[in-house]
Amino acid sequence: MTKKTTSLKNQLNHELKHLTFTKHADVIRQIRPVTWKQKITALLNKEIELSLLPLATIIMLLFIPVGIYTTITDKPATDSDQELVNIKGYVYWKGQLETVVMRNED
Repeated sequence: MTKKTTSLKNQLNHELKHLTFTKHADVIRQIRPVTWKQKITALLNKEIELSLLPLATIIMLLFIPVGIYTTITDKPATDSDQELVNIKGYVYWKGQLETVVMRNED
């Protein structure tokens, strides 16, 4: 900048320093509308505050019924599943051995 331009800029700044422009964001929004990419970025950058105690309570209330349901509906082990079979020195569960043999016979 030249010396004349600098002095004019300083004089203008001195004369306008008591004026404030409060609608800056509105003018920028009208000149350049928000794009879909900016909307998505703004959505992803939002801060979410969650209290730990209510969040933990909700999670526990969701998982406890699932655990109770699975323990109630579990099939009790039959005696054939609990029986051990000794074949050539190796020990197998009878139920697992039967399923493997049936699968390999096909």
